[in-house]
Amino acid sequence: MSYQHLAPKAAAPTGNRLSGSLLRLQRLSQSAQAQDEQESASVVVTRHTNAHWIASSREAQNNPILALSLIKRRIPHEDAIGTLQVSARHLSKFTKRKMIAVCAGWELLDTEDRNIEAFTYSTTHNDENGYWAGFKAAQRVLEKHVELWTEEDIRSLSERYGVATQSERGMAG
Repeated sequence: MSYQHLAPKAAAPTGNRLSGSLLRLQRLSQSAQAQDEQESASVVVTRHTNAHWIASSREAQNNPILALSLIKRRIPHEDAIGTLQVSARHLSKFTKRKMIAVCAGWELLDTEDRNIEAFTYSTTHNDENGYWAGFKAAQRVLEKHVELWTEEDIRSLSERYGVATQSERGMAG
């Protein structure tokens, strides 16, 4: 019985073999190019405010109440998005007050269980606790922090990806 099919296959020899040091230099060059591309991409990032980057993130759309709190406290967007990724959805002050009044043992629940309890109460009682109303209101306020694209942003992206803008097409024709 042969078990050769289970053995890892050897790499096929290539026509241009590089020595170990040349291969390392090639990898270093590629990583340097990748780092240069990231730095050029970060130039676009710095043109917008922290509030814009927080508000336009997917994490902020899922937890808008906490996102607004982080924007108000002027937390850098990298830290804020990291916080949003690991945090349970926060509730509005109105929802918290309403749930304290209607839910026995509310104070004993952790953040995630409070969110589940508030969501359940909202769906069974026609949003009396304002769970969805607060969520939607926070999303509307969050949308106001998203900045529009500037002409400079569009130009830099078109240069990076080799796409001509409408103004450039008009000049060429």
